[in-house]
Amino acid sequence: MPRSTAMPLAILMDLSAIFFAIRDLYPEQQLNYASLADAIANAVGNGPPGRQVDRVAWTSYSETNQGQARFLAHLESSWAIRRFAPSDSFVVEPGAMNLAPGDRAAQRLIRFDASIAFAMGALSKTHEIVLVSDSFALAEPLIRAAKTRSKYAKSHLAFFGRSLDGRWGKVLRDSAASFPLILIDLDDREEELFGIRKVGSTDAFSDNFLIH
Repeated sequence: MPRSTAMPLAILMDLSAIFFAIRDLYPEQQLNYASLADAIANAVGNGPPGRQVDRVAWTSYSETNQGQARFLAHLESSWAIRRFAPSDSFVVEPGAMNLAPGDRAAQRLIRFDASIAFAMGALSKTHEIVLVSDSFALAEPLIRAAKTRSKYAKSHLAFFGRSLDGRWGKVLRDSAASFPLILIDLDDREEELFGIRKVGSTDAFSDNFLIH
């Protein structure tokens, strides 16, 4: 199929944010990661056949975690993976806040905002952007990306609405009158993301693949 001349779509995902949100919201479910990008692309809509979709995911990574290695090996068939050492994945060193790396509160500190923000800036003039993260620190870079392009190119936030920082609501409301920033609520796509899976499928893994 020939490649479309439409503006490419870039899906930029913080894999740690998605993993921990699913663990909290859907503890009995496994996300079908293979269908996540398709669900997002379908939600964006208006993309002609052959449209280029670039998918990039950020995660902490340890070579000794075999479950994570299997998961990422499969994911790399459809996503470009940006790996960070576990010790470099915290926005603040947990010990500075009297937290152990494995504490549930410390896991909220595993984010890759600087790298993702840089990617949004680099792609802002060439791609329609979908951010998959709950980090409010990325609101301002996403707004800048939306304002950089023409009014016909939108920016999107894709995440589970129940898990979003309340401040995102104001950003999304304010954007309606001045620039296109659209929420794709993954809570509305449970059937696509957590559908019945065939026995033996390898498109998702239940291993706790993040190292703390």
